[in-house]
Amino acid sequence: MIRDVIAAFAAQLDGYESLDPASSRIVHLGGVWEDRAVVVVFRPRQPQPSFVIKLDRTAIGRRLLDQESTALRWLRETRRAPGPVPAPVALFEHRDALVLAQTAVPGRPFMAQLRRRLRITARAIARDHALLLGWLEEFRDGAVAPADRGQWLSDAEALTLAEQILPTGKLWARRALDDLRRGVDAAGRLPSVVAPSHGDLGPSNVLRHRDGVGVIDWERSHPAAPALNDVLILLHHYARAVSRRRDGTLDTRDVMARAFLRDDALSLETRRRWREQLVALGMPAEADAVALTATILRFAAGQTPFAQRSAGRMWRQIARRFLRAWSATGPVDGALARP
Repeated sequence: MIRDVIAAFAAQLDGYESLDPASSRIVHLGGVWEDRAVVVVFRPRQPQPSFVIKLDRTAIGRRLLDQESTALRWLRETRRAPGPVPAPVALFEHRDALVLAQTAVPGRPFMAQLRRRLRITARAIARDHALLLGWLEEFRDGAVAPADRGQWLSDAEALTLAEQILPTGKLWARRALDDLRRGVDAAGRLPSVVAPSHGDLGPSNVLRHRDGVGVIDWERSHPAAPALNDVLILLHHYARAVSRRRDGTLDTRDVMARAFLRDDALSLETRRRWREQLVALGMPAEADAVALTATILRFAAGQTPFAQRSAGRMWRQIARRFLRAWSATGPVDGALARP
């Protein structure tokens, strides 16, 4: 099947982009499923890959591939990305699958570099955050704009979302709701800003190279999404990668609380970066807890770039566990304190 797909792709190329499927080396990325696959294609005697080919038969997967193709064309036209990104080469049907071919981005996977580190120090975490958030800030630079709505999240919306996911009759849930109500009242109406969004930014989608970073996997991108979405997803994905490296079997559903509510280097740096991003987007640093909780609640309510239904269930579990931990946490380093 994969060889047939590559042959169909090669037939669409000419000139300097020509490809000989028979002599090309093919490497599967991740697992190989019946309905979807991702492969990297190397031309003969070339150490760097030439193309990445994704194919998917599922309805959600086909929609994501079409969305990624649109995003890559937009990135090529606007040149907004501050570093290398894939260029779209072909989007076509093959039998009952949709196939997206794109150029490969040079660099070494950032996730692999994290896994090879012997120690995860406070200095390394700060350096990683500066690198990743620096890319994000440059990507959205000049494109942050007020949203159509006059406010980002109203009191009623925040409480309604919390009530939808929290269990009834639990003392910690009532306490979390009371805390959230007081926090939203104190923060007032947070400004609403949108910006271009990658939608799934994290160490697994970043490649390091001599000129900085390249970013791949744009299937969940959007030209104008809530600007805090990418910040939270990035901090969450980084904390998950580092926590697995340090804590071993940490449950994914506990990563958000692990990232923000402990008194260690990872949490201290994560909270500091979250407050910096709030200020950069025109929000008060004192609204850190409310803005964080509200963003998590939005994801739990389905307002997330992740299309799979399982992602919504996962974020509801993340929100419940985070709110339970938050309700039991006193002031932490002057930030994310219970109101």
